[in-house]
Amino acid sequence: MAISGALDVRFSDGREPDKAPFSLTTEHEAVLRRFSVAVKDLAEAVRDAGGLQAALNISFQQGEQLQVRTTQPTRPEREAMLYRLRPLILRKEETSFELVRGIVGQSSGYPELRKYLKRLASIYDGADLRSVVQITHGESVVNSDEAFQQWLNGFEYHRYADSAAAIAGDGALLDIDVLRPIFLMMLSEKLKAIGMLAAIVDAMLARA
Repeated sequence: MAISGALDVRFSDGREPDKAPFSLTTEHEAVLRRFSVAVKDLAEAVRDAGGLQAALNISFQQGEQLQVRTTQPTRPEREAMLYRLRPLILRKEETSFELVRGIVGQSSGYPELRKYLKRLASIYDGADLRSVVQITHGESVVNSDEAFQQWLNGFEYHRYADSAAAIAGDGALLDIDVLRPIFLMMLSEKLKAIGMLAAIVDAMLARA
Protein backbone atom coordinates (compact mmCIF):
# COMPACT_ATOMS: atom_id res chain seq x y z
CA MET A 1 0.00 0.00 0.00
CA ALA A 2 1.49 3.36 -1.07
CA ILE A 3 1.71 6.29 1.33
CA SER A 4 1.40 9.72 -0.26
CA GLY A 5 1.97 13.29 0.84
CA ALA A 6 3.56 16.57 -0.20
CA LEU A 7 6.60 18.49 1.00
CA ASP A 8 6.52 22.23 1.48
CA VAL A 9 9.11 23.84 -0.80
CA ARG A 10 10.48 27.32 -0.18
CA PHE A 11 12.94 29.04 -2.50
CA SER A 12 15.73 31.46 -1.62
CA ASP A 13 15.39 33.37 -4.91
CA GLY A 14 11.99 34.89 -4.19
CA ARG A 15 9.84 32.34 -6.04
CA GLU A 16 6.46 31.49 -4.58
CA PRO A 17 6.40 28.50 -2.19
CA ASP A 18 5.40 25.22 -3.81
CA LYS A 19 4.50 21.61 -3.00
CA ALA A 20 6.54 18.53 -3.91
CA PRO A 21 4.24 15.50 -4.05
CA PHE A 22 5.68 12.11 -3.11
CA SER A 23 4.55 8.53 -2.77
CA LEU A 24 6.22 5.81 -0.70
CA THR A 25 5.64 2.08 -0.55
CA THR A 26 5.16 0.73 2.97
CA GLU A 27 8.52 -1.05 2.59
CA HIS A 28 10.28 2.20 1.71
CA GLU A 29 8.53 4.02 4.54
CA ALA A 30 9.91 1.44 6.98
CA VAL A 31 13.44 1.94 5.62
CA LEU A 32 13.13 5.71 5.99
CA ARG A 33 11.98 5.32 9.59
CA ARG A 34 15.00 3.13 10.39
CA PHE A 35 17.24 5.68 8.66
CA SER A 36 15.76 8.46 10.80
CA VAL A 37 16.44 6.52 14.01
CA ALA A 38 20.02 5.78 12.93
CA VAL A 39 20.66 9.47 12.22
CA LYS A 40 19.39 10.43 15.68
CA ASP A 41 21.67 7.80 17.26
CA LEU A 42 24.61 9.21 15.28
CA ALA A 43 23.79 12.79 16.33
CA GLU A 44 23.89 11.68 19.96
CA ALA A 45 27.36 10.14 19.51
CA VAL A 46 28.65 13.30 17.80
CA ARG A 47 27.28 15.46 20.64
CA ASP A 48 28.89 13.19 23.24
CA ALA A 49 32.23 13.66 21.48
CA GLY A 50 31.82 17.44 21.53
CA GLY A 51 31.43 17.55 17.75
CA LEU A 52 33.78 16.37 15.03
CA GLN A 53 36.96 18.44 15.26
CA ALA A 54 39.62 17.64 12.68
CA ALA A 55 42.45 19.79 11.33
CA LEU A 56 45.78 19.34 9.57
CA ASN A 57 48.47 22.04 9.78
CA ILE A 58 51.70 21.75 7.78
CA SER A 59 54.57 24.23 8.12
CA PHE A 60 58.01 24.31 6.54
CA GLN A 61 61.00 26.61 6.83
CA GLN A 62 64.13 26.34 4.76
CA GLY A 63 66.76 24.30 6.53
CA GLU A 64 64.24 22.71 8.90
CA GLN A 65 62.18 19.54 8.81
CA LEU A 66 58.58 19.59 7.66
CA GLN A 67 56.30 20.14 10.67
CA VAL A 68 52.92 18.39 10.70
CA ARG A 69 50.36 19.06 13.46
CA THR A 70 46.97 17.40 13.63
CA THR A 71 43.78 17.89 15.63
CA GLN A 72 41.31 15.03 15.80
CA PRO A 73 38.92 13.21 18.16
CA THR A 74 40.31 10.66 20.58
CA ARG A 75 40.25 7.06 19.45
CA PRO A 76 37.26 6.15 21.69
CA GLU A 77 35.32 9.19 20.41
CA ARG A 78 36.15 8.32 16.81
CA GLU A 79 35.19 4.67 17.25
CA ALA A 80 31.88 5.61 18.90
CA MET A 81 30.96 7.90 16.00
CA LEU A 82 32.03 5.41 13.33
CA TYR A 83 30.07 2.64 15.05
CA ARG A 84 26.87 4.71 14.88
CA LEU A 85 27.73 5.70 11.32
CA ARG A 86 27.96 2.13 9.98
CA PRO A 87 24.29 1.73 8.92
CA LEU A 88 24.41 5.12 7.19
CA ILE A 89 27.71 4.93 5.35
CA LEU A 90 28.29 1.28 4.39
CA ARG A 91 26.95 0.94 0.87
CA LYS A 92 25.28 -2.45 1.34
CA GLU A 93 23.25 -1.34 4.37
CA GLU A 94 19.59 -0.71 3.58
CA THR A 95 19.72 2.58 5.49
CA SER A 96 22.88 3.85 3.77
CA PHE A 97 22.88 7.44 2.55
CA GLU A 98 23.11 6.34 -1.06
CA LEU A 99 20.19 3.90 -0.91
CA VAL A 100 17.96 6.25 1.09
CA ARG A 101 18.73 9.12 -1.30
CA GLY A 102 17.63 6.79 -4.09
CA ILE A 103 14.35 5.98 -2.30
CA VAL A 104 13.60 9.68 -1.82
CA GLY A 105 14.41 10.35 -5.48
CA GLN A 106 12.11 7.55 -6.64
CA SER A 107 9.29 8.84 -4.47
CA SER A 108 8.84 12.11 -6.36
CA GLY A 109 9.27 13.47 -9.85
CA TYR A 110 9.49 17.06 -8.57
CA PRO A 111 12.44 18.63 -10.46
CA GLU A 112 13.71 20.85 -7.67
CA LEU A 113 13.81 17.92 -5.25
CA ARG A 114 15.80 15.87 -7.75
CA LYS A 115 18.21 18.79 -8.17
CA TYR A 116 18.61 19.11 -4.40
CA LEU A 117 19.34 15.38 -4.06
CA LYS A 118 22.12 15.71 -6.65
CA ARG A 119 23.54 18.55 -4.58
CA LEU A 120 23.55 16.30 -1.50
CA ALA A 121 25.40 13.60 -3.45
CA SER A 122 28.06 16.17 -4.39
CA ILE A 123 28.57 17.06 -0.73
CA TYR A 124 28.55 13.43 0.40
CA ASP A 125 31.14 12.10 -2.04
CA GLY A 126 33.53 14.99 -1.38
CA ALA A 127 33.13 16.75 -4.73
CA ASP A 128 32.23 20.02 -2.99
CA LEU A 129 35.30 19.81 -0.78
CA ARG A 130 37.55 18.94 -3.73
CA SER A 131 36.24 21.96 -5.62
CA VAL A 132 37.78 24.09 -2.83
CA VAL A 133 40.92 22.06 -2.16
CA GLN A 134 42.18 18.90 -3.82
CA ILE A 135 44.93 17.11 -1.93
CA THR A 136 47.21 15.02 -4.12
CA HIS A 137 50.22 12.79 -3.54
CA GLY A 138 51.91 11.88 -6.77
CA GLU A 139 49.11 10.92 -9.12
CA SER A 140 46.70 9.96 -6.31
CA VAL A 141 43.92 12.18 -4.97
CA VAL A 142 44.09 11.86 -1.20
CA ASN A 143 40.68 13.37 -0.45
CA SER A 144 38.80 11.08 -2.82
CA ASP A 145 35.90 8.85 -1.84
CA GLU A 146 37.91 5.85 -3.01
CA ALA A 147 40.72 6.65 -0.55
CA PHE A 148 38.14 7.32 2.17
CA GLN A 149 36.59 3.88 1.67
CA GLN A 150 40.06 2.29 1.78
CA TRP A 151 40.67 4.05 5.11
CA LEU A 152 37.44 2.59 6.54
CA ASN A 153 38.24 -0.89 5.26
CA GLY A 154 41.93 -0.81 6.13
CA PHE A 155 41.94 0.90 9.53
CA GLU A 156 38.48 1.44 11.03
CA TYR A 157 35.72 -1.04 10.23
CA HIS A 158 38.06 -3.76 9.01
CA ARG A 159 41.77 -4.49 8.83
CA TYR A 160 41.99 -5.43 5.18
CA ALA A 161 45.70 -5.49 4.33
CA ASP A 162 45.24 -4.48 0.68
CA SER A 163 43.14 -1.43 1.63
CA ALA A 164 45.61 -0.37 4.30
CA ALA A 165 48.58 -0.80 1.96
CA ALA A 166 46.87 1.21 -0.79
CA ILE A 167 46.82 4.40 1.27
CA ALA A 168 49.49 4.00 3.95
CA GLY A 169 51.88 1.26 2.85
CA ASP A 170 55.39 1.62 1.45
CA GLY A 171 55.23 3.97 -1.54
CA ALA A 172 51.54 4.70 -0.90
CA LEU A 173 49.93 8.01 0.01
CA LEU A 174 51.05 9.32 3.41
CA ASP A 175 51.41 8.24 7.03
CA ILE A 176 48.05 7.24 8.50
CA ASP A 177 48.37 9.83 11.30
CA VAL A 178 48.55 12.52 8.62
CA LEU A 179 45.81 10.97 6.52
CA ARG A 180 43.30 10.49 9.33
CA PRO A 181 42.46 14.20 9.83
CA ILE A 182 41.92 14.51 6.06
CA PHE A 183 39.47 11.61 6.11
CA LEU A 184 37.78 13.03 9.20
CA MET A 185 37.27 16.32 7.34
CA MET A 186 35.70 14.28 4.54
CA LEU A 187 33.60 12.52 7.17
CA SER A 188 32.28 15.88 8.37
CA GLU A 189 31.02 16.54 4.83
CA LYS A 190 29.26 13.18 4.82
CA LEU A 191 27.67 14.00 8.18
CA LYS A 192 26.45 17.28 6.72
CA ALA A 193 24.85 15.54 3.72
CA ILE A 194 23.30 12.85 5.93
CA GLY A 195 21.77 15.53 8.16
CA MET A 196 20.34 17.39 5.18
CA LEU A 197 18.84 14.17 3.78
CA ALA A 198 17.43 13.32 7.21
CA ALA A 199 15.59 16.66 7.26
CA ILE A 200 13.80 15.67 4.03
CA VAL A 201 13.08 12.16 5.33
CA ASP A 202 11.63 13.46 8.61
CA ALA A 203 9.45 15.94 6.72
CA MET A 204 8.15 13.08 4.54
CA LEU A 205 7.41 10.87 7.52
CA ALA A 206 5.60 13.69 9.27
CA ARG A 207 3.30 14.10 6.26
CA ALA A 208 2.86 10.44 5.30
